[in-house]
Amino acid sequence: MKIEHIAAWCNDLEKTKEFFVKFFEARSNEKYVNKIGFESYFLSFDSGARLELMHMDPLAIMVITMKDSVLFILQFQ
Repeated sequence: MKIEHIAAWCNDLEKTKEFFVKFFEARSNEKYVNKIGFESYFLSFDSGARLELMHMDPLAIMVITMKDSVLFILQFQ
């Protein structure tokens, strides 16, 4: 079995992307932004591993999760 990619929520998407690019030589795709404000980058590494960095305004997440009756909160400090 192979994990296709790992995803992580970020408070500062740009700074987090630059960290992985600078210190781990990750390669980034162009930023993806959808119409409800979700943003993400996929970072690729020489080993074949991929990391998806994600960001969305917390208020937008709250509204979406309440609408869909699903609540999940992930917070990293």
